[in-house]
Amino acid sequence: MCPNTMFQTKSNIKKNTSIRLRSLDFLKGFSIIVIIYIHSLWWLTNPPDLWIFAWQWIILDVFGPSLFVTMTSIGVTISVLKQQNNPKPEEKSPLIRILKRALILYIIGIPFIGNFLVPSPFGFFDPRFMTQQYIFQLIAICQIVTYFILKIRKEFRIIIVICIIIINELVFNYLLTILAPLGVTSTEFPLSALNNFGAWIFLLFFRAQADLSIMPWIIVPILGSIAGENIYSNIISRTRVESTEIPNRSRVNFIIYYGLILITIGIATGLMPISNYKHMGMLIFLNTGNPVNIYSLPAFLFRGTTQNLLYACGIAIFLSGLLIRLIDFQQLEQSQVKNIKKETRLNRTIYNLATVGQFSLTIFIMHHMLILFKFWVYLPIILVFFIDVAYISLNLYIILLLAKKSRGKYTLEYLIRSLIK
Repeated sequence: MCPNTMFQTKSNIKKNTSIRLRSLDFLKGFSIIVIIYIHSLWWLTNPPDLWIFAWQWIILDVFGPSLFVTMTSIGVTISVLKQQNNPKPEEKSPLIRILKRALILYIIGIPFIGNFLVPSPFGFFDPRFMTQQYIFQLIAICQIVTYFILKIRKEFRIIIVICIIIINELVFNYLLTILAPLGVTSTEFPLSALNNFGAWIFLLFFRAQADLSIMPWIIVPILGSIAGENIYSNIISRTRVESTEIPNRSRVNFIIYYGLILITIGIATGLMPISNYKHMGMLIFLNTGNPVNIYSLPAFLFRGTTQNLLYACGIAIFLSGLLIRLIDFQQLEQSQVKNIKKETRLNRTIYNLATVGQFSLTIFIMHHMLILFKFWVYLPIILVFFIDVAYISLNLYIILLLAKKSRGKYTLEYLIRSLIK
């Protein structure tokens, strides 16, 4: 048996009988690599080549923040249900742990949204910036939403998602209309507008950085919670390492079908071409240096539209179900067979990516070192590609080294665990 098995082996039964689905960590690791790759291309690519970057962004975006946030929601759901069904006296309540973790993440994300460049009487803490959502803030909010949404039946969660989808555009457009006399647009927000209550609603829920606004991204943890609850009830709670029973692969079929349904709905409802969504400059990038002008794209390809979130969330959930079958169930089946010592390159790659997924927030912060060159270095995209690969490799090497040598002791994840105990 490979020492880095996806599940505990029989020799460890007395220590721990719970299983950990490495496929979920694997997907988080893959997602963070995609995010680093796209960010690095954006920061260093020469403007005439930005259209090539934009196409890669459009294609790979479903494996970026939406995949990461969906995996986070599924992970929180499983963690909460585990703790509720198998409480440990020394552990704090799931709600206290989640609130503490969310607060820490929100604070960590403040430097990424603060005001560094725009003159303002509020300085760094300008409300127009501090109310924006970066990935840390979004994850913090999604974790809290996931906890409370688990108290609602699945059918009602779907109804809530439908209601959010319906009111999102209506409220967004209404707020822009009533705030227009104040000079508020999807890209501009003058300080004088802060005296208006509606402007604060717009800032808190609809205005976005990297289009990660609370509305409509809040549907992602709701949809992810349904998948996470099904994974827990049909797979984790019914699977014990000490059991010699081979897991029934059909238990994961609901996850796969659920993901396919969301993908279908997202594409079917998002085929209508649009030229812009909120402040997204995707078409600007597509037409920078592009010999062919592109004036619109299907709505499901614009990050942050409800159609895009259904499509992207569906892909994340579909991949979760598929990889549970291909990775976790296969590993569990092998663990039931005695004297298996086969360790393949594929198994090592899966394990390494799963490890990266466990320390994904640390590597996300680390990769921002490259942003220091954003305003001074512009290179041909083919050269940036090789720099990107080398930079990703360096980040992965550092994380895997920290995980192996210190068991992640000097990572952000270790710090957060220590603070919420």
